Amino acid sequence: MNLFGLFPSKPKRYVSDASFRTTLARQISMAPMTMVQLRKHGVSNDSLLKLEFFFYTNDAAKAASLSAKLNASGYSAKCEPSSHNSNIQIVNGWTGKMEMSDAVVTVWTRDMCDLGFSDDCEFDGWGTNPKQAP
Repeated sequence: MNLFGLFPSKPKRYVSDASFRTTLARQISMAPMTMVQLRKHGVSNDSLLKLEFFFYTNDAAKAASLSAKLNASGYSAKCEPSSHNSNIQIVNGWTGKMEMSDAVVTVWTRDMCDLGFSDDCEFDGWGTNPKQAP
């Protein structure tokens, strides 16, 4: 709260610039490694799969803003408090089907990191099921 307690204070920043840079580098380096594993399960550059994504932040309004942006982009996203820590909000959901080439997934990963940072949310990665129904 501020002076006299009249206005609630904003939650402090969840993702620092340094943390963002570290997360971005880690996610960009992990994407090709994940793709190698998916290739072992029959996923090719031409495969079209939905990806599940995860973000974390410290404020429900930040999570709701990111969730709304993701939904407006055609993804299905929701936000809710973490079951393990009531101070953490989780945003997760699924993309539409996308091409599973290394280049497309790496660019998408970078975009997700940037989008999360714009709402003070940390992109925690993605996953998928290589045996999705057509």
